[in-house]
Amino acid sequence: MDIGRDVPSIERGVVCIVDRENVRLAAVISSHFAAPGRYFALFGFPGIAYGNGDDDFDRDEYTARIIGIEAAAVINNALARLGGSDVLILAGLSEVQKSYIKLHGRRATITVSTLDDVPQALATAGLGRRAALRYNPRSLLNGLYAAAMSDRCLVLDDTAPEVSAPPLQAAGIIVVEEVADHVASVAAANYAVSVKANLRVVPPLGHRENRRILRSIEKWKHDGELSGREEVKKAVSARIAGVDFSSFAYATFFTEGLPYSLVIENVVPCSYVHLTNRADLFVCNAIVFEGLDRLASAVVFSLEQFSTTSEAGSLVASLERHGYFVRAYLGKAATFRNLDHVIQHFPYDLLHIASHGGEIDGYNVKHRFTDRDGHEHMVEYDEVVGISRTGDSDLFEVQSKAIFRRFDGLDWDSVERHESGIPSYVYEDMRKRVFSRDGRGQGATRTPKSKITSSCVIKCVDGIHQGMFQSVASLRSPVIFNNACWSWSDISSFFLSGGARAYIGTLWAVPDDAAVTAAEVFYRNAKGSTLIVALHRALREIAGTSAEDIYVLWGLHFSTLGRGRSIAESRRAVLAEMLRSLKMWSSHVKVVRSAESRERALKVIEELRRDIDRTFSQAEIHDVERATAQRDFPRGKRSMVDSGPDVIALEPLIAEKGEE
Repeated sequence: MDIGRDVPSIERGVVCIVDRENVRLAAVISSHFAAPGRYFALFGFPGIAYGNGDDDFDRDEYTARIIGIEAAAVINNALARLGGSDVLILAGLSEVQKSYIKLHGRRATITVSTLDDVPQALATAGLGRRAALRYNPRSLLNGLYAAAMSDRCLVLDDTAPEVSAPPLQAAGIIVVEEVADHVASVAAANYAVSVKANLRVVPPLGHRENRRILRSIEKWKHDGELSGREEVKKAVSARIAGVDFSSFAYATFFTEGLPYSLVIENVVPCSYVHLTNRADLFVCNAIVFEGLDRLASAVVFSLEQFSTTSEAGSLVASLERHGYFVRAYLGKAATFRNLDHVIQHFPYDLLHIASHGGEIDGYNVKHRFTDRDGHEHMVEYDEVVGISRTGDSDLFEVQSKAIFRRFDGLDWDSVERHESGIPSYVYEDMRKRVFSRDGRGQGATRTPKSKITSSCVIKCVDGIHQGMFQSVASLRSPVIFNNACWSWSDISSFFLSGGARAYIGTLWAVPDDAAVTAAEVFYRNAKGSTLIVALHRALREIAGTSAEDIYVLWGLHFSTLGRGRSIAESRRAVLAEMLRSLKMWSSHVKVVRSAESRERALKVIEELRRDIDRTFSQAEIHDVERATAQRDFPRGKRSMVDSGPDVIALEPLIAEKGEE
């Protein structure tokens, strides 16, 4: 069977923002709009304890408000890319959650509080006129799928029998882990409907099972313990036993971190979507950007020992032959500062990294603190620190990541800690006393620790980059190929949450020769095919080696890299995007509330101006400014460049996040 490149359209007239844990409400509303060939955009909003307001670090509301601000920002960005919506459904949201959502520019807003409200609320707006299909709530995703595929709406009925989704003669299969408290699984079912693929609903991962799987892969591939292989196979087989994947043209797995393709040995082209890392936004962005004009720009980042190989040098030459404007940071230019800037603020369609990665050394920290009631607590965390020079000065930038392990003797991720009844303000006191600039180091003991779990990094010539950023590629949705060791899991989460529409990483340490071969084959095929097919061919090229089945693609089956027209046109498109970004940051800095956020915004503005002046001539800048003002650049399909300077809600994206 052919995979095909049919990209579903997006239902732009109606969009829903729903409480992230209200899965039933999300499924019932989706069933009124999801349809084959058309994706219904559904966005989950996290539960928030405090309304929108002051985000000062020393306030108890700080963490909750940052979560709400960031959630609203990425949803607003997605809505802007859709061009807005005629009707916005707010479903199951509290007044606190609603305080973060901007409602300007829409013709109608429908508020739905409970399942019982859905029919009347939709009918009042002239929506939701499908016939009913009764389904048992215990078969929720299968019921949504069956209803949408038959042009009916879902009605939950406890007396109805539990049944599976009807099988189709479809090219692909979508496997979805049914996470009970996250609407991402509903978005996954909507996606399966939109691409007319078969749906297989499987049990979710258990508590911390994704971490155990990572350790099992390490035992198998690093330590040579076959028990690790059996543990991975058991976890996968428990979910997809009996599925003949060879009968499909492709498979996409919506998962919290289970490497299905490793066990089925990539018998067909496989891709993944991370369920709980903004899967709703990931799917929406991937569909939208597949239909936009590409900038045809790329960044290639490679350490010195990789810079003379065909992986870096040949890739740059090949991209330029196909009309790409390429930023190459090779050898001594592969610095922390260069990588940090281009990842976040340079507009690109492709980022290729050829570096070392994986887990590194750091410290185990035990930190005692006293809460506001005078009670003493102990928090234990692992800390990884990266230090790099800032430009030509004698100042150094310190990037620190804390990975929590235990609290008052309880494992951080244990059920016991979550159910211990510790008041939330105790954790706020911990944050303020342990991670503030004034409190850092006081009451702490630090012990060196090797190979810290979850410390995946990108090595630069002058240090390490831990991937701690909030957006990528100047708020575009690029393709990332991180051709480093152990790059599929932890560090991928930053790229995915930052907006990447596709990310390729490795499940374990990749040998240099296999990395070069895989990259060559991938890019040779990506020029005329989908990413999923190009990676599948690359995997076949290294079959039989120690790197067999090592690569994983987070992405959708129809995603492509795209071609450039000429380097000159690509330069103009990149410059126009950089000028748009500079204008937005300059507007933002005038209204930002936080002094620290304002300082960060001013730094971004300075870097953008320096980058533009260093890269482009004054004649190029004036030409693009004039063309952009006349709205005649670029030509062709709608692009982010001509969407206007106020498309992106920048302030929430650059709000202070604090420590992890």
